[in-house]
Amino acid sequence: MQSKLTNPISASKTKSALYARVWRWHFFAGLLCLPILLNLAITGSLYLFRGEINDWVYHNERFVMPVPQPAISLQRLTQQALLEYPGEVKMVQTPATIDRSLSVFIKQPHGETVQVLLNPFTGQILGAHAESQQWELIVKKLHSLTLVGTWANWLVEVVAGWAMVLVITGLYLWWPRGNTANIMSVRESPKKRVWWRDVHALTGLMGGSIILFLALTGMPWSAFWGQQLGKISTAYGLGFPTYLWAAIPQSSIPLDSQGDVPWTLEKTTLPTSSHEKSDSVIAPISLDAAQHMFESAKLKPGYSIRLPMGPSGVYTALQFPADATQERVIHIDQYSGKTLIDTGYAEYGAVARVTEWGTSVHQGKQYGMISQLMMLVGCVALVLLIISSVTMWCKRRPSGKLVAPPPRRQEGKITRNVAIITLALGVIFPLLGVSIVLALIFDTVWQFFIAKEQQ
Repeated sequence: MQSKLTNPISASKTKSALYARVWRWHFFAGLLCLPILLNLAITGSLYLFRGEINDWVYHNERFVMPVPQPAISLQRLTQQALLEYPGEVKMVQTPATIDRSLSVFIKQPHGETVQVLLNPFTGQILGAHAESQQWELIVKKLHSLTLVGTWANWLVEVVAGWAMVLVITGLYLWWPRGNTANIMSVRESPKKRVWWRDVHALTGLMGGSIILFLALTGMPWSAFWGQQLGKISTAYGLGFPTYLWAAIPQSSIPLDSQGDVPWTLEKTTLPTSSHEKSDSVIAPISLDAAQHMFESAKLKPGYSIRLPMGPSGVYTALQFPADATQERVIHIDQYSGKTLIDTGYAEYGAVARVTEWGTSVHQGKQYGMISQLMMLVGCVALVLLIISSVTMWCKRRPSGKLVAPPPRRQEGKITRNVAIITLALGVIFPLLGVSIVLALIFDTVWQFFIAKEQQ
């Protein structure tokens, strides 16, 4: 990624100060971002097909033989799971289709949460897995680097911003500038550097738009920019529908503490159930009763039910399907069964709708296999760009030297479009903007010392 994406061009263009600076920035941006970009590509590819991988590896646990009889009630199924795995039931994931198992998530006394898979027709326990050790959760945390810490997630945000810069500068470096010979061909053989350069150029040209899309749609999950986007969009009525929460007593517990939830509603707080003091004890409704109310609200199979957390907690049903437009969250009072909040995609603001659609496509969900394959193309293109760039570097650099593209002392005028796009990206993504300023300072100081040594 660090070398130029270009064809042979005229000597005057090659020597231009603008071309030299863009090439140099493309070189070092690729070099510094390479490890994290490689991690994003590999872990992203795995996460795209998490459902298919789990269905294949755990086929006997995830699929059941349907029988001509009603499924066992959720209350009985959770009791069956608790017999083998004592603790507190946190969530029940209902089967999306009649041939799938049901999952019960139980927080055990030692603090670990275990996912227990059961046959909804017989109550047989098919398998159980500690939630923290599930491979897709580990891959997800590696992808965002939250496994390392919040600071690492900030670093991912910076790298995602630089990925956009790499795509834009790569396109600029590739641009024919009047010489269209061989611009869409691969010359020589893999033994030659020009072969790798052409592969790098064509890969960037064909996969760059998907990489740019992945970088943009991944930003809402970032630790800094994602949170700011949520706050700003909500403040201007473009995020989650605040009016639904206005008249309902709220807890301090965010919805995302309940597991995977729509991006738009991550930081919304759970409402509270009404349990006013009286001479008699108010009994909460059963899980079966809560299920009946959720199904009366016409939720589609595959939704999950989060059980109340404490005496003021609520039952929460989450419909979080592949199609973002079908997202829906319902909170009901655990005592009266009254619906407190019922919201979904239709109530989201404009920014929230676009973001939910984008994040759904990013994860390979929105259009099924089409989304998965398109995003996989972006991941594979990114890996190929990294491999080709490293190979080009190894084939050209003298031992022990980075061999950055040589700058000229006389700087020319920076092309207006390149400057505007770079400036816009730095303003929209502040962490990227700070890193661009630091890179510019470093580049200027470095060139000053190089010029001084050449005098």
